[in-house]
Amino acid sequence: MLVLCLAGCLTGLEAQNIPKGYMNLTTFGILAGTHADARPAPLSLISEHQYKFNRFMALGLFTGIEQLNENLMPVAVNLKLFVPARKTDLFLAVSCGYSIALEKPSEFGMKKALGGILAGSEAGIIIPVNAMSAIVLAVGYRYNKLNYILENWWMGEIERKITYNRVSVRIGIVLY
Repeated sequence: MLVLCLAGCLTGLEAQNIPKGYMNLTTFGILAGTHADARPAPLSLISEHQYKFNRFMALGLFTGIEQLNENLMPVAVNLKLFVPARKTDLFLAVSCGYSIALEKPSEFGMKKALGGILAGSEAGIIIPVNAMSAIVLAVGYRYNKLNYILENWWMGEIERKITYNRVSVRIGIVLY
């Protein structure tokens, strides 16, 4: 399947299901974790700005707002590989970037949130509504490693890293 996607990228075929050019994906979802997490299913709102080179590949940036420990603004590069189907398109995506902390942490003893790296992958489906829009459904994996400064009365300031492994479940719209 990946070989088919790469072969299509190299031939430069024009899009049949999704047009070549700019596309915006705006999705709302959750980053599901375990019941042991302070927030087992925090909310996530993401806006992706993609350029579709041909019917098999798009590259772009995404940003938004997410709530892990505190509100974060992810900024990442995103690569999507499409598998055109009859009326819909399936896709696989990978992303990497940085989560910027937007507020002071609410946990006792945490002095400052520094943000941290993020990486993820997802698979989904794009279902056309009309020539200029579609619905997107996606499920994936998100890794976040956030950095904090703790204030300890005995040792002073200490750096702490918290790692999140989450399942991402999203629904949204695509505009061409």
